[in-house]
Amino acid sequence: MRKPVLQLALIVCLGHSAQAQDDPKPAAALPNASTGGESYLVQLSEFRIKDSSHAGWSTDEIVKRFERREEDGAVEIVETIRLSALSGHESMVQVGRQARITVGVISTPGRGSTRQMESHNIGTLVSLTAEPADGKVLLRLSYSSSRFEGTGTDESPPDIVTFQSDATLLLEAGKPTLVGGSSASETSYLMVSVDQVRQIPGSRRTKSADSQP
Repeated sequence: MRKPVLQLALIVCLGHSAQAQDDPKPAAALPNASTGGESYLVQLSEFRIKDSSHAGWSTDEIVKRFERREEDGAVEIVETIRLSALSGHESMVQVGRQARITVGVISTPGRGSTRQMESHNIGTLVSLTAEPADGKVLLRLSYSSSRFEGTGTDESPPDIVTFQSDATLLLEAGKPTLVGGSSASETSYLMVSVDQVRQIPGSRRTKSADSQP
């Protein structure tokens, strides 16, 4: 008696499949992207703001302070990642290490103390795709990082601070843009900038797209 049941289930599945193909859900509209073999240099900077009043800053103020970081000292760079990307192709970079930390100490009579250790992977992973779109750059970005905060002790391991962001952004070449962040203690912000680069015939130099006539 199982065979009719299986046939009925197959008919139902096929019916749902056909309906799904006939009535696809519309995707969110994005700017038109073209593929012309453009090459980009993407820079990502994870940073912290040392000014305790920054929770009330606007996005524009954060960007301005980031650009003037060498002058006023309000911004502390945690890490900077640079990678090249060819339009329409995914680029990825991963840097990190595996570290062993003390998570506790066990004292045994007659045997002394023994440390309990754990291994943790820390570092940064970035993957992105950049494409030209209506005179700007359409960037699909995935960024995640983890790092120790402080040194810890034999009784207490250091905190592990993480940052993760997935975003689709429409950027102006050469203009820093705030991806995201938090004003909470010991957390970071993420800034991104993209430059379109071209190889000059007969020269090894590259120029930003906005410097071209």
